[in-house]
Amino acid sequence: MLERQLSDLEFAALSRIQAARSPQDLEAVRIEVLGRKGSLTQIGKDMGKLPPEDRARIGKQLNTKQKIESALEPRQRQFDAQNRP
Repeated sequence: MLERQLSDLEFAALSRIQAARSPQDLEAVRIEVLGRKGSLTQIGKDMGKLPPEDRARIGKQLNTKQKIESALEPRQRQFDAQNRP
């Protein structure tokens, strides 16, 4: 169940990052997904409720955070470059 949530979250976040039309859109995605009360944080908290054998497997999927952060950075640089005079 958490695996599916992580997969769906990653797909949706990456899609929204590419579709962002402004730095504000991009920041909204970052906050909703990676923020203190974000989707990924909530999933991480739910992992504590899993049996130990499942935690390791699901934990490997939490590299979703790095994938999302890696997608945010170049997109932010694109917006920065567009806004320079």
